[in-house]
Amino acid sequence: MTGELASLGTDPAAARSLARSAIDARGISPQEARALAGDIDRRVESGTIPGRLWMRDGRPVGIILWEPPEPIGIAVRFCFLRPEHGSPADYRSLLEAVTSLVGPIAFVGSIAGGAEEIESRVLGSLGFAPFHRSEMRFPPGAPVPDPLPSPGLSLRPLRPSDARAVAAVHAAAYGAHFDRYLFLEDPDPRADAEKFLTAALAGRWGEFLTGASFVAETPDAVIGATIVVRSEGKALIADVAVDPSAQGRGVGRAMLVATLRALRERREPLIALAVTEENERARRLYEHLGFVRALGPRRLWYHPHVVPVPPGRG
Repeated sequence: MTGELASLGTDPAAARSLARSAIDARGISPQEARALAGDIDRRVESGTIPGRLWMRDGRPVGIILWEPPEPIGIAVRFCFLRPEHGSPADYRSLLEAVTSLVGPIAFVGSIAGGAEEIESRVLGSLGFAPFHRSEMRFPPGAPVPDPLPSPGLSLRPLRPSDARAVAAVHAAAYGAHFDRYLFLEDPDPRADAEKFLTAALAGRWGEFLTGASFVAETPDAVIGATIVVRSEGKALIADVAVDPSAQGRGVGRAMLVATLRALRERREPLIALAVTEENERARRLYEHLGFVRALGPRRLWYHPHVVPVPPGRG
């Protein structure tokens, strides 16, 4: 017997219980699990999280939650069925039902609580491909690298008046890059970059740290920027963008060194950033500066027909 979708409000208690089971099955730290479960509980109660229950014989046996729809499709946060109802065919039916309801799925974070065999069988059969994301941190005791001479390049704190120029750099750097699709809000690269920057400066992802966010410029133009916010108790380097015409000249390194020095002066206890593991150029730069992998790599999935750029390309 196939299942059917029902709103989370059909049985909020079951939705919260199934969400907790999905979180517990992922094997993350107890602290992270509690924070994630608390966030989902609140959003289920307030009706602000997109998702559905999966019903069998009128009983909820599974849950699927996703992020608000993006222009290219939805990103499934996680998808979980009780073990007795969780065969690969069951998961495939659920994902196909959601696709029929809300449109294409661009990304999938986890199904079956991260069970690799089921994930691979189900998502592979539906045309998805894996990629990996990690959180890297700059160790509290590590020395900040010395700046290197950069003739013709100057660095200064990012100002709100730089928004248009920085958006242009971001659009040029990420316009056809895989990572852009992870947070896409507008299919036009320039409009998407402007929305991202406006939201960052307004504090959407946490307090914007103006003294640690830098612009790199030549006498002619802005060619790079770092954007740093305080998120969940850490200084998060949310964006490192260098105009393609200036890449390979040490601009990214120079900005990151300036950012690290500023954060150390502020006595920030935890400095972090996220990276797509397949983006070898970015990952090597972070490792060279002294960042170490703290969380991950976590396997995620994308659909190449929906996200047309492979990881690490662009």
